Amino acid sequence: MRALRERLDGGQDPPVVAVADHIRQRVAERWQPVAEERAAELQQYFEEHGDPAYARYSQVLLEPVRDDLRELEAAGYRIEPAFPGRLPDSHEPRTPPEERVRSFWTILSNRDGTPQGALVFRLFHDHTRFRISRPPEVLALRETEPREVQAVIRRL
Repeated sequence: MRALRERLDGGQDPPVVAVADHIRQRVAERWQPVAEERAAELQQYFEEHGDPAYARYSQVLLEPVRDDLRELEAAGYRIEPAFPGRLPDSHEPRTPPEERVRSFWTILSNRDGTPQGALVFRLFHDHTRFRISRPPEVLALRETEPREVQAVIRRL
């Protein structure tokens, strides 16, 4: 977390880029171990409840990220809605059931409340069984208006 705060305070990168890079590193370290360690539990949950198994996976995956972002918010930054974003605002295009991707987004604002950009979390998954088909992606967008963010996500 200190490295992220130093990077933000140093101002070398736009804040949304620094935060996205930090989250990307955390996700890269954890996505596969979490999926493997919890495979049986998540598959059973998927069989009983379907897609909400991916929400459960994401909660575990992103737990350390949420802790980091709480510290960031304590330092005056705002992330709205809470990372990774809200299900009703997310986008999942119609693709083959084995190759789905759901994109969530949230807006990062600096200490004075000025929006700095959007953080996008993309989860690649399977609707036929519990499977994370690719590493999740974390992107930084400079767009801050909801319609603009949604338009970019639809083009991904």
